[in-house]
Amino acid sequence: MQPIAPSPALEGYRNKCEFSCGYDADRNPVVGFRFGTYKDGLVSVGAPDECINVPATMKAMVATFQTFLNQSSLPVYDVLTHQGVWRLLTIRASVHTNEVMVCVQANPSALDADVWTAAKAELVEALTSKHAITSFFVQEYSGVSAPEEDHPVVHVYGKSHIEEELLGLRFRISANAFFQVNTPGAEALYSLVRQFTAADAKTQVYDVCCGTGTIGLCLAADAGKVVGIELCKAATDDAAVNASLNNISNATFINAKAEDVMKNVLRTPRQGNDLLLEQAVAVVDPPRAGLHVKVLRALREVNPVTRIVYVSCNPTGSLVENAATLCGPETSNLKGRAFKPVAAAPVDMFPHTEHCEMIIVFERQPKN
Repeated sequence: MQPIAPSPALEGYRNKCEFSCGYDADRNPVVGFRFGTYKDGLVSVGAPDECINVPATMKAMVATFQTFLNQSSLPVYDVLTHQGVWRLLTIRASVHTNEVMVCVQANPSALDADVWTAAKAELVEALTSKHAITSFFVQEYSGVSAPEEDHPVVHVYGKSHIEEELLGLRFRISANAFFQVNTPGAEALYSLVRQFTAADAKTQVYDVCCGTGTIGLCLAADAGKVVGIELCKAATDDAAVNASLNNISNATFINAKAEDVMKNVLRTPRQGNDLLLEQAVAVVDPPRAGLHVKVLRALREVNPVTRIVYVSCNPTGSLVENAATLCGPETSNLKGRAFKPVAAAPVDMFPHTEHCEMIIVFERQPKN
């Protein structure tokens, strides 16, 4: 176990924040963060002024949006009555390119079309007249709980994406695509992943849950080939563009559920230059729920993968469960030689919180 790698930035480090629209304890409309969870009965929202992990530029945009809410004839959304219009303000701000994306979620289901059209125009004018916004989206949603990750958004202003730089590479980020929320922290994280992957020209890297391709493309200069797998179509589209942006020709991306295609991908016969590849390493960066059991079984069953570099945002939950499957004894439902953990490196991606990102390196055990 290595010592915790510190985040290079300790304050104002978040490049993405989702600010809820609601009411404070005195029933005044406010945009900021909820004081607790709905299931615990905490529905009041407070301004983010004292949150030290939120950049000052975002706080300024929140203040402008608060003024807009105060002047708007349309009410904020009430999570108790499920009525109201303005629901969520999402801001992405790139660190190295200074580009900004804004997405406002609203529930216009009770509005006439012309009223909603005018309100959107007022919203865009209110924010773009005060701040340098690169890209602006609106998401219409009338459901009670949060929408699916791929719920559609409507482009209303500026470019359709923003760009950010990581480890000397440039990445396009679309509205629905995942990107690490701490840019300098991500550079520290990916540098360690690169070190643990130890790829060379004879290595094929499988980037599972690849998002916009950030990890795989950061490894491409070392590896013989990179294959990324990701469910979100917008993310794999971005990944392909990102490969082109950086003149990377040895990376391909598959838009599918990893559990549906992993075994076939691992068993695909090698052809042409791929015949020169002698080892396979899987880099996995799953969401909090961890890897699907079918992905874990595929990694166990298909022998070419000799090392797994697992990046976990839930090291005390899903990582433990996934590690048990990767390292447990062979059974009728779990074929293939087991892996064993050989290295671990925590990274402080979220300063001033209890959360930490964890890298675990698993290596396949030798034959008996």
